[in-house]
Amino acid sequence: MAEKKQNGRQGEEEEVPAFFKNLGSGSPKPRQKFCGMFCPVEGSLENKTIDFDSLSVGRGCNKVVAKQKDVAHLGPDAPNVYSKQSGKGGEPSVEFGRKVEIRSATGKEALQNLNDKSDRLLIKGGKIVNDDQSFYADIYMEDGLIKQIGENLIVPGGVKTIEAHGRMVIPGGIDVHTRFQMPEQGMTSADDFFQGTKAALAGGTTMISVNSFLVYMAFKDRFQLSDSQIYEVLSVIRDIGATAQVHAENGDIIAEEQQRILELGITGPEGHVLSRPEEVEAEAVNRAITIANQTNCPLYITKVMSKSAADVIAQARKKGTVVYGEPITASLGTDGSHYWSKNWAKAAAFVTSPPLSPDPTTPDFLNSLLSCGDLQVTGSAHCTFNTAQKAVGKDNFTLIPEGTNGTEERMSIIWDKAVVTGKMDENQFVAVTSTNAAKIFNLYPRKGRIAVGSDADLVIWDPDSVKTISAKTHNIVRMFPTIPCFFPPFFLSARLCCAAVTAQSSFSPWLKPSVVSGAQLCEQDESM
Repeated sequence: MAEKKQNGRQGEEEEVPAFFKNLGSGSPKPRQKFCGMFCPVEGSLENKTIDFDSLSVGRGCNKVVAKQKDVAHLGPDAPNVYSKQSGKGGEPSVEFGRKVEIRSATGKEALQNLNDKSDRLLIKGGKIVNDDQSFYADIYMEDGLIKQIGENLIVPGGVKTIEAHGRMVIPGGIDVHTRFQMPEQGMTSADDFFQGTKAALAGGTTMISVNSFLVYMAFKDRFQLSDSQIYEVLSVIRDIGATAQVHAENGDIIAEEQQRILELGITGPEGHVLSRPEEVEAEAVNRAITIANQTNCPLYITKVMSKSAADVIAQARKKGTVVYGEPITASLGTDGSHYWSKNWAKAAAFVTSPPLSPDPTTPDFLNSLLSCGDLQVTGSAHCTFNTAQKAVGKDNFTLIPEGTNGTEERMSIIWDKAVVTGKMDENQFVAVTSTNAAKIFNLYPRKGRIAVGSDADLVIWDPDSVKTISAKTHNIVRMFPTIPCFFPPFFLSARLCCAAVTAQSSFSPWLKPSVVSGAQLCEQDESM
C-alpha cells in the first residue's frame, strides 16, 4: 500500500503544470519573464537564470553575469562563466577599478565626418540594465536616439567613444514631481529651471515636469477642493483618459489644529508636524481612493510620507484599485525628528507637506514597500527656499515656505537605502526611478528603456562610487545633513536635459496623461 501511495504521489507530481514545476533558477527551463508589448531589444525574451551573487552590490562585488547566457543546464563541474576579464569564449571584458573613458576620434578618422552636424556617440563595454533584464552590449546613438544595440557594431568613422568598462548603463531618471521657480508669498523658490535641471542631471535624472493634473485636498481657502469638486474633476480626467494626481491631507482638520497649536504658544517648525498628524494623511488617501473608485479614474498619490498612508495604498491595490504611490527623496532618506532641532534654520529646512514622519523607522518601511511593489514611483517634490526666505515664518510656522530638495539626491538615496541594503535589485531600481513613471505617464518606451528607437537619455552608473552629500558637493539649496552616500553617476548622454511644457499631448484611454517633449535648456557638460 505504501508503495502504491508513493507511486501515486509521483504520478501526481508528474501531472503538475510545467509552469509550476519549472519555477526557480535551478530548473532545466527557467521561467520566462514577460517584458510587455514594447521589447525591441534582441534576445530579451530568451530564458535567463538569476544568479543572486551577481545582484549583490557594494564595494566588494566583483562578479558579473555573462550576456544572456543560460547556465541552468550546466552541472556542478561546469566552467565558471563569471569573470573580471574577457576569456576565449568572447565574454565581455569587465575591468573593475578603471575609470570611464571618453575618447574622441583623431587623425583621418576625425576628418572623415568633419562637416557632419549629427550628434554621434558609442558606449562600449557597458552592462545595459532595464527594468526586466540586464545584459552586456554596446550602444550606438545618433541625433539623440538609440540606433544600434549589440556587439561588434558597425558605426560611422569619427564617432566619440565611451569605454564603460563593465559599469551599468541605465535609462535616465524621470523625476515626476518638481517645483522649480515656484512663486510663494511674493517670493520665488531658490532653484530656477536652469539650476534645478543642472542638479537633476548631476544626480542621474534626465527628465522632469511631466504634465498631469494635480488636485489638492489640503491648503484650505487656497487650493483645497471639496469632495464633490474632486468627484467632478476626476470624472473629467477619466473621460480624457488621464491619471489624477492628488495631494492627500485633510485640510479642514489641519486648519483647526493649526489654530489650536498657535493659541498654545507653539510657533516654531515643530508646530507644523504637530498640526498635521499622520492620521490626516491616511484619512485623505483613503477618501481619495474612494472617490477614484466611484468615478473609475486612475489615481496617483503624491508625496507618500507616512507608514499609515502607504499601508492604505498597499491594501487598496490588493483589492484591485488602480492607484499608484509616490514616496519622495525626503521621506525615503530621513525622518521628522529634525523639526525639534534647537537650530531654527535647520528645523525650518525640513518643513514640507505632508510632513516627514517623526517615527525614525518610516524611511526603511517606505523603502521596503517601494522594493516589493506596493509603492511604484519616486519623485523629489523639489522646492527649495533659503534661510532668509524660510524666516518669513519665524514667528508663525504656518507662514514658513514649504519645500525640500531632492532632485539631485533622489536616485542615489534610493540606491543607498534600497539596493545596497538588499531590498531591491538593479532592475527594480531602474523601474522605480524611470520605467514605471514612463509607463504611467505615457512616455514608454520612448523614455524609461534602453532599446533601439528610444531616446538616448542614458546614465553610466557605478555602484561602487561613494560621495558625501554636503553643501560643497551640491548644485542646489539642500536639506540633507552631511552624510556619505552611494552617488554613482559617471556620464549622462542626454542632449535634451529637461522637459518643458509644449503644445504636444497624447492621451490613451483609461491611463496616462500627456506626453511632454524635451527642451534644450542647457547642454550637458562632459565633466559631470
